[in-house]
Amino acid sequence: MGKITLKPTENQNFILLGGDFAKTLELAHTQESEGNFEAACNTRYKAFQQIVDVLPEDDIAELDFSHPNTRAAIEIVYGSAVDNFLAGDVELSAAQLELLLECDSEDHIEATPQLALCYIALEEWECLEEIIPDLGDKSAFKPLVEALAEYARSREVSQERVSALRRHR
Repeated sequence: MGKITLKPTENQNFILLGGDFAKTLELAHTQESEGNFEAACNTRYKAFQQIVDVLPEDDIAELDFSHPNTRAAIEIVYGSAVDNFLAGDVELSAAQLELLLECDSEDHIEATPQLALCYIALEEWECLEEIIPDLGDKSAFKPLVEALAEYARSREVSQERVSALRRHR
């Protein structure tokens, strides 16, 4: 895959050079279309590990989503997080999504809804409450997440939550 480096830009963010993450993402998509889901997951996870290796441990590196290789890397991290969520490793999925949101604070890939599902599954209620505002009031996902969280906590959903869901049909 070649040496991967993190290069600062004039816009106060970073791009990933090397690694050809667009090619890796295409490979994972091809593996999926051929029905080889395990290989696709492994391809994404291996690339995720390479991405993590170049990110600073003690500092936030805001990645430039407009750079094609960097955007592909962001998509790989998201894909790997979804893979881990579906495989039942919700803690790893949440960690990957938290890392992704640190590197892409504008949430271009919309990782926040998936992270909300992780927090519900992990019963991380305080973390969930922190990101609920980021889901947006116009999105149908916000009332759905709120209803799921209410059900996970109490095994009931209030009429107010049901009404909120109906408004988004």
